[in-house]
Amino acid sequence: MHRITIMLALIIFTSCSKPPSPRFERVQIVPHGSSDWFLGWSQVSHAQVDGEPVDTSQPLIISGTSEHVVSYGDRILTVPMRAKEPCRTKRVVLLGDGRASVDGLGPSAYWPGILREVYREKPELILNSGDLVKNGTSQTEWDNFLRNTPETPPMVVVRGNHDRGQIFDRLQLVPGPVFWFRVGAALVVGVDSEIPMTSLQDTLGQIDEILNKEAATWRILLMHRPIWSQGNHGSDERGWNADWVPLIDRHQIDMVLAGHDHNYERFCRQTGMGSARRCHDDRGTVYLVSGGAATFTNPIPGVSRHVPRETKAIDAEFSRVFSGSHHYVVMDISPSKLSVRAQRTRTGNVRQRAVIDAFTLNKGGGRCP
Repeated sequence: MHRITIMLALIIFTSCSKPPSPRFERVQIVPHGSSDWFLGWSQVSHAQVDGEPVDTSQPLIISGTSEHVVSYGDRILTVPMRAKEPCRTKRVVLLGDGRASVDGLGPSAYWPGILREVYREKPELILNSGDLVKNGTSQTEWDNFLRNTPETPPMVVVRGNHDRGQIFDRLQLVPGPVFWFRVGAALVVGVDSEIPMTSLQDTLGQIDEILNKEAATWRILLMHRPIWSQGNHGSDERGWNADWVPLIDRHQIDMVLAGHDHNYERFCRQTGMGSARRCHDDRGTVYLVSGGAATFTNPIPGVSRHVPRETKAIDAEFSRVFSGSHHYVVMDISPSKLSVRAQRTRTGNVRQRAVIDAFTLNKGGGRCP
């Protein structure tokens, strides 16, 4: 009897003390500035760039004026040259909120299927508006996200509210709370909308400095929480639009891309706040919400409880398209046109794959250097 008890105790101890499975390794590749690359080593212990060992405890900035070979584990990747080609049309895809609706999974069950549809569009770059996992403090969820998200084509992410926690920073997913890069004729500024309110003015100052210094035909802002939205979180959730909108208007941002609300929505080109808010035919900013990679989506606009009635009325008037379908957004960027197509996916939808929305911004002054 004692021998059986000891054997059972040994079995239980052995199973409980089994070493954890190794964390999933992945390199994060992000365009950086005008021509460089940012390499983030997400749980990578050893790596080489062009045959030389690198310190994976810190991100690495490499020049985009030539091709590079990155190797880690059993992976060998080629990081392409970032040629300055503002005249060539660049294809970029936007998607967001690919998280699951329950803890323990990380990305949505729809995430791999939606990604496969995105890859068939042959984008050079993918923008992700955040909420990569459900619980940002869960190592398992982050491993599942890394495992189900290939390194190429590069995916540029911003932090969502569900991504909060130290793991996001430890994975070296982004260059910082504010970063910028060029893709063809466009300047893209990525922003962490989960910053504390005490950091808002410093963040706006950094963005102001970038936009004052860097000229571009198209200016795009990428963040998680939307400025304007008829989704379940709604407009101005953090009460900071009075600080954001003047900056956006002053720098004539062409598009603000966000997620957070699990739907697609496009507003008219607009400027201003409150009673001074106006739609325009040939100027102003397109505010676009794309949170359609999630497990569940919202088909009903105007459901947020915290948005004032007056704002809801203007939002409803200024909204041009609203859809609760799972989707992604394709953007073709050239010096004279920014063509946008919101695509309902086959994955996750009862209705067939189809175009939800399509529009084009034109800029006669756009030219090649």
